[in-house]
Amino acid sequence: MATDLTESPRIVQAGLHLPECPRWRGEALYFSDMYGETVYALSEAGEASALCKVEGRPGGLGFAADGDLLINEMERARVLRLNKAGELSVHADLSGFVSSINDMITTRDGRCYVGRLTMEPPFDPAPLFTVDPDGRAGIAAEEPVLVANGMVMRADGRTLIVAESVAGRLLAYDVDAAGRLSNRRVFADMPQGHGPDGICGDDAGGIWLASPNVGRFLRVVEGGEVTHRVSLPPGRFAYACAIGGADRQTLFLCTSGHYDPETCKSQTNGRIEAVRSPFPNTGDLP
Repeated sequence: MATDLTESPRIVQAGLHLPECPRWRGEALYFSDMYGETVYALSEAGEASALCKVEGRPGGLGFAADGDLLINEMERARVLRLNKAGELSVHADLSGFVSSINDMITTRDGRCYVGRLTMEPPFDPAPLFTVDPDGRAGIAAEEPVLVANGMVMRADGRTLIVAESVAGRLLAYDVDAAGRLSNRRVFADMPQGHGPDGICGDDAGGIWLASPNVGRFLRVVEGGEVTHRVSLPPGRFAYACAIGGADRQTLFLCTSGHYDPETCKSQTNGRIEAVRSPFPNTGDLP
């Protein structure tokens, strides 16, 4: 039986359009405010710094081996690179494969795994893509995914977990030394009506996922058992999550109103909220 986390989420940052794709690194939570067209770094205490503007809508975030921030420019299907001097450049161009991209995860050596963005029916399946540390783009796994969303790389770098939103499940892949994916399998099917968006992992093997349409965050383990839940009040929707903080046991929640592009552009009811995670994440990439 799932345990409901009854702690009321504290608001870390408010006044956002649609916060998404959070990544904890060092002492900050990095996230994209998609319809604010801005990428931020946020301290655990709530001090936010705008890092850059991305006109083609920022999405998935990651880091190159040297620490440069990598940013998916969703509507132009490009991965951008923000260096230490604050200069933004094109790291990789995937527009030859797809017209738009979504979330991604980066390995410690700077390899990216990227999914395609498809917001409206028909939800055409697409493969997962990879970007080498030097910026060369290619196909990571030919077998198509029905809207790839959040991703987690396990601490040993040998297992990639991907949210397949429209299919209502999490997929797992083996990752070899060259970054190739194989042995695709279902990690967990979602409860009826729960489509996974952003995800993050913990040290106990669980995956936290945001389910926007039901306003709930779930923690699942391999096989699909739901172990914990965070339910939002009516009118708030769940989009993504990450575990971080000083002790790596704060579960950061990306929440906002109902998803509608025009509403998201005009309103600023998006928030980063936080609760205590039952398990830390000291190893998995978020």
